[in-house]
Amino acid sequence: MRSLLCRVFPLVLLAAFVAAPVTADDAALFRIGHVVVVGDVRLPAGDYTFRATPRGLVLVYDREMKKVQAAVLVERSPLTWAEHEKANTLSHDWAVRSLYLGEHGYLFAPGPVPPDLVARCGPATTVVAQVR
Repeated sequence: MRSLLCRVFPLVLLAAFVAAPVTADDAALFRIGHVVVVGDVRLPAGDYTFRATPRGLVLVYDREMKKVQAAVLVERSPLTWAEHEKANTLSHDWAVRSLYLGEHGYLFAPGPVPPDLVARCGPATTVVAQVR
């Protein structure tokens, strides 16, 4: 028993030092005034909670966070000093373009414009978060 413990203990210590630190997900509640596209999903106007994971996955929940409306892999990058003023904002026109939560920015890949949303192809608007 002791020899097994002597073999396993160093591996457990090594795993503890190598493991990445756990970081909390960033989340914020946004009110969207018209239909937008997030990934391949259309969201009607309403309140949505955007939750970004450390691995670059953005989950969009309904207001009560009971149902996932969309899940999108995005490009995640740390905010520069100048970009910290964008923290807790969402930029969109007919589609969600960028999301800035906490210390990171999340850029969404552009997709083709749905024909019924062509009229909304204008400059992106920025919505300030209602942070919980």
